[in-house]
Amino acid sequence: MPLASPPSAAPAPHPPSPAVTMSLEYEAFTQFHRARYLRYAQTRTSDPAAAALAVEEAFSDLAAIWGEVLRSPNPAAIAWPVLRQAVERRSPPPTAATVFHFLPPGHADAVVLHHGLGLPLAETAELMGIDISALRARLAASGRLLGTQPPGPTADGAPRRRGLP
Repeated sequence: MPLASPPSAAPAPHPPSPAVTMSLEYEAFTQFHRARYLRYAQTRTSDPAAAALAVEEAFSDLAAIWGEVLRSPNPAAIAWPVLRQAVERRSPPPTAATVFHFLPPGHADAVVLHHGLGLPLAETAELMGIDISALRARLAASGRLLGTQPPGPTADGAPRRRGLP
């Protein structure tokens, strides 16, 4: 009766290649942001098909520069303008009825995300790749520019909470 050969040692697993790692990180990024990007794009375009195309275009543009995005200390800060540009290409021109007619793009985005879509401050800031204090400043300035938030203290003399209605 032949002797059984000793079990062979399994080869050591190889670390994933950089392309696989990039792909996994890219997929995680797109899955994490897709739903909120789509909500924003649908609000801007008023067309679900155009919104979906804009988001896919933005993700494709990001894939082309993914190495740069990953090296950035704040990938969302690179991704947000890419998304905004893709959405702008598929959006109708701003009318006097939209915040995009009156406000700089970053301010209008903050208003749409926080007030229009109801995202919390922290989530809005994270999505746009800015810190909360910068978001609050944009929202406060937007309120003043739109005439919805007067500057200075409230009617009872208390300091106005910046960035909040």
